[in-house]
Amino acid sequence: MAWLGRIGDVAQRVSFEGVLTMSAGGRSTSARIAHYGDGRNVVERIEALDGPPRIIFRHNAQVKTVWPELHHAVTGPQDSLATLSGALRAADDGLLRHYELSVPGHDRIAGRGARVLLLRPRDEWRLGHRLWADEATGLLLRAEVLAADGRVLEWSALSSVEIGVPAQSARVLDDMRRDDGLSVRQQQAQRADLRREGWALGALPPGFRLLGAVNRPAAVGVADAPAMLQVVFSDGLAHVSVFIEAFDARAHRREGLSAAGATQTLTRRAGPWWLTAVGDVPAPTLQTLSAALRRER
Repeated sequence: MAWLGRIGDVAQRVSFEGVLTMSAGGRSTSARIAHYGDGRNVVERIEALDGPPRIIFRHNAQVKTVWPELHHAVTGPQDSLATLSGALRAADDGLLRHYELSVPGHDRIAGRGARVLLLRPRDEWRLGHRLWADEATGLLLRAEVLAADGRVLEWSALSSVEIGVPAQSARVLDDMRRDDGLSVRQQQAQRADLRREGWALGALPPGFRLLGAVNRPAAVGVADAPAMLQVVFSDGLAHVSVFIEAFDARAHRREGLSAAGATQTLTRRAGPWWLTAVGDVPAPTLQTLSAALRRER
């Protein structure tokens, strides 16, 4: 548990630069990352190295994504609890009721010694996780999501990294604030109360709890866009979001389940409503969480 805490906390106080590679659903992508933490503030710049140019800036909970070729940007808040480091920072001994934690040994990632941690699910409601933490700092160097049979469903890793670099936060913040020639849209999200929104919550899979709900526009930057309610659940490690919006026969044509790597997506109609559930969990967990939401009025 001390190692999990180190992984969750280190991003707040360590500066590093490197290349992050991610693989899911048979597709791999890479990004150049510059991350600067001083214990109070985190500033980050992530530049996609594959596909259309895209740069993500982050200052604590505020995120700005820029598509330079399209001269377009979107800004808005990020929910830190929905990130792996945020979840591990908040993890407690209750996590061990649902995951068996072991430290199978040591390894070497991106030229650095790493401690390997394995979180094996104790039931069928969740997936496994294997983490590689830098021996010297606790920085997460690699993470894998595992199927019940041990197959790697998706992974992300720092293929190269330099830890302890001089922070260049001011330069990144200057770039983040620069809007010259950009069409900038603000992504709004307001905290919501599930019951006041007219929804009741039934039985959840063991270990999962409601983290909260937010109202957000269905189409970013469109003033008259219909509201979309996002409901977030977690077991302390995995997160599931259920998006609820009014059913539109033109846009919502097919119910079903799909998978990309470890991420499952379930779409279904519930009377005049359309629900989309997304998360790195087995399909039955997604179905149960979606079905737990019932309309009261």
